[in-house]
Amino acid sequence: MAAYVRQVREATKLLKHFSIAHIPRSENQQADALSKLSSSSDEGKPNNIQWETLTERSIDLHEVLWLDRSPTRMEPIHAYLTDETLPAVPKEAEK
Repeated sequence: MAAYVRQVREATKLLKHFSIAHIPRSENQQADALSKLSSSSDEGKPNNIQWETLTERSIDLHEVLWLDRSPTRMEPIHAYLTDETLPAVPKEAEK
């Protein structure tokens, strides 16, 4: 750790201006989330984190997309697995 501090001090001498400011986590959620991602690891291997800053909107605000909320083929399966409810149609219940 001491070697790191020494390197930082040497690097700051090369700068024209240098300041350190404490920003509470509550005021810097993006940096806090990024630090949590970078400190987590899977089996001792650090995660790769890619960060992208968009310079313009990625969607057209005038375009509206509607979600289809009609029943899907998974709903009867989900109903059976959660509370053992079978469809009213015998052939559907047999599936």
